[in-house]
Amino acid sequence: MMASFLAGLISVSSAGPVEEARAAFEGGEIPRPFFVASSHDDSNQRPMLAVSSDGIDFQRITPFNFTPPAGDGCRDCSLLFWKGRYYLAYTAGGFGLVTYFGIAVSDNLTDWSFLVNVPTGDGYTWAPEWCMDDNGVYITFAKMNEVGHWSIFYVKAANAGLMEWTAKSPVGGTEAVNTLSHIDAQVIRFQHHWLLVCRNYGGYGAHLFRSDTSPVEGYKLISRPNWEDVQEGQCLTDLGGGKLRLYFINRPGLPGVAMSFADTLDGGLTFGPVSPITGNFPAPHMSVTGFTADPLPPVRLERTGDSVRFSYSSADNLVMETSTTLDSWKAVAPSFDSTLNEWWLSQPVQEAPSRFWRLRRPR
Repeated sequence: MMASFLAGLISVSSAGPVEEARAAFEGGEIPRPFFVASSHDDSNQRPMLAVSSDGIDFQRITPFNFTPPAGDGCRDCSLLFWKGRYYLAYTAGGFGLVTYFGIAVSDNLTDWSFLVNVPTGDGYTWAPEWCMDDNGVYITFAKMNEVGHWSIFYVKAANAGLMEWTAKSPVGGTEAVNTLSHIDAQVIRFQHHWLLVCRNYGGYGAHLFRSDTSPVEGYKLISRPNWEDVQEGQCLTDLGGGKLRLYFINRPGLPGVAMSFADTLDGGLTFGPVSPITGNFPAPHMSVTGFTADPLPPVRLERTGDSVRFSYSSADNLVMETSTTLDSWKAVAPSFDSTLNEWWLSQPVQEAPSRFWRLRRPR
């Protein structure tokens, strides 16, 4: 549940990353996002997570308890929040030398259990990444094709528990420039279309595609942000306000330099200056998931003594409370009654009206 996620974030820093990340709500302005990054430790093939209030300084979340099946590694991790649980897709073999990828599941972001290996057919499998639309959950990944090039494929979840998946299919449109190989693909929804970023495996540099119809069909190349020292592990995240951030490995091998970023205000056509990320997250490959806080009109609000009962239609959002002065925010720790589909808020009720918030599911 999202309450577990909030508790995990707060444990990272005494200052409270969630509190730091939430901006004052004034005149309809939506607070800025905060971010969770997923990656792996190159030294031991084990996953890592980190949190950031600004998408630049990432602090590692510990502990992280997961042991993949015997013989498997855990590289190139990506994170999904789905129906109240967290899912981690990962490259199962060292440098993808296997014909499947793995999925792990968690209720709190620290204790993980193996869920399933997803077969992908002959050939190596790299860098699985989650994406969603109204039709379901997808995972894109890179796989070597019949002519020895790396191409981008996808599978779609065949049940709500993410245990069963369709056979692989090519992501439509990316073959248009397949005289080059493509790896490390990631798809995000941005405004009213989809963006797919991937690496040109035949040379350095990222390629950015756009689709107006589907997360897995209809892509057309729109730009090549080809800085001299871009390597791989790239991903996009939505900063809000029409701004996107591209992360990528920059100058690998230099001490203290793992991932860098550049921002775009025109949907990926042009990018600003390249800067390094900071913090204690030495990621060789990174996927960044953004969260935002939105105002939530209450469906029903009832006061009983010093408690409030707040109910609405969605079961996987976290309700938050703030004072009307906007100078101090306080997260509410709810418990969930699935029968009533209601959050019970046990915090004292202030006499002044409160604004209520939900934590939106990851994009």
